[in-house]
Amino acid sequence: MHTTIDIWINPPKSTDVTDESLTTLYEIKSKLFAEEMSLLTTLRMQNNFTIYEPPIGGKFPKITYDEIIAEIQNIVIGMALMSQATKTLEAAVVSSSEQESWLDKLAEVIEATDFHSHTVTSLLCHLSAAVSNGSALPPYLTIPKSFPLARRLHEIDGGLLSVKHASESAFCAFASLEVLSSLVNQSLTKLVK
Repeated sequence: MHTTIDIWINPPKSTDVTDESLTTLYEIKSKLFAEEMSLLTTLRMQNNFTIYEPPIGGKFPKITYDEIIAEIQNIVIGMALMSQATKTLEAAVVSSSEQESWLDKLAEVIEATDFHSHTVTSLLCHLSAAVSNGSALPPYLTIPKSFPLARRLHEIDGGLLSVKHASESAFCAFASLEVLSSLVNQSLTKLVK
């Protein structure tokens, strides 16, 4: 997702990235999404079969696992929607200098924040390792706050979040990305708990 958003914010020069590498990126994302959805289906199926298992040592916590699967599905779908929001806008031609200015400010904010910190990626790796190894999560895991870029953008120039920009496609994509990333963060918070 970081790469996809970077490509949308800072379109590559013709010498930096070829169309073939962008196509490869989209193919990999589509393949990963299909694999994740397949794994979620398998998890749901296996969780439903627990109804028929004898309760040796106690009843299986099916409801808890249903909630975990639902949160994972929310994260996967949120990231897929984020990818789609940037993909449809990459082909759009920036028609006004005002929109270019808005995108330039957004690029500045992204460079000035911890957007590249990969906190979400790290958190997902910790969750995966905890489930795979049957161990507890490490203490003091940090979950990203909601709307970090919007907050920073407001600090730099509050007018950039004005309703007058609502007709610009870049602003709409930014708003979508912020809402979707906040939903992903909420699901991560529930998973950690």
